[in-house]
Amino acid sequence: MAELAVAGRGGGADGRGVEGAGEGELVVLGSLSLVRALTAAGLVDRFVVTTVPVVLGRGARLFEGTAVELEVESSATSAKGAVVASYRVRRG
Repeated sequence: MAELAVAGRGGGADGRGVEGAGEGELVVLGSLSLVRALTAAGLVDRFVVTTVPVVLGRGARLFEGTAVELEVESSATSAKGAVVASYRVRRG
């Protein structure tokens, strides 16, 4: 299991130890398991997702196994077709 350090405090890849570790933003690039763990723990306030138009044939689903209600904050499309969308997590 990978380790995550935030504001000088240790936390596991399951999100434990992250809450209350300090103010600010945590940016996660390329760790689907960490994003899923943080989401399941209720520690994600916003997603910024970049979609690049490349056909791979298959891939992992970002929200598989986790029910998340999202609200679109903004979206923009680049000249080459990449879409950057920002979503706010709705709290029940």
